[in-house]
Amino acid sequence: MDSVSDKFGKYLFEIILDNRAYLFVWGIDLSSDNEYILRNNENKIILFLNFLELKKFICDNVFFDELVEWVNNVEDNENDKVLLDFENELNSLKVLDDRFLELWKDISLFIELYDDLIYLNNDEDKLVLNKDVERFKEQYRDNFIWRNEIKKEFIIETNFIKGLNEMSGYIKSSIAIFMND
Repeated sequence: MDSVSDKFGKYLFEIILDNRAYLFVWGIDLSSDNEYILRNNENKIILFLNFLELKKFICDNVFFDELVEWVNNVEDNENDKVLLDFENELNSLKVLDDRFLELWKDISLFIELYDDLIYLNNDEDKLVLNKDVERFKEQYRDNFIWRNEIKKEFIIETNFIKGLNEMSGYIKSSIAIFMND
């Protein structure tokens, strides 16, 4: 049976920022088939300290039936993590191969969040154009989407880490932490 998140196309994600865990909502608007990230009026991703704050905020402030129905049915533990900083892990590696499947997934998810945020904010002029990031995306698709196994190793170049850091800076600048007053 599909999860509540799959049914509504909304997913609960955890993000670590300044050594603290926050939750946010990311997915798709099923009525329009467009990407969806719960954001404030300034187009910043709204982060919540816990699920109850997130749920209360959505129920009290969001007039999007699909999202309200999702939050009233989803379990607090149905979340995945999005990492914002890969520098420590990648600086010690020279190559990504089948020993690092979780890291492949984490980097791909991070890049997808970045791409969706650029698209939703109409910030194409801030798009990081990095040949090594594009090479990673292509190899990720080849390895996991089309084949579902690693056929190619990914050589980690300094330029790749630089591209991820630029993307991370954009995402961090696009965050608002919800404070329950």
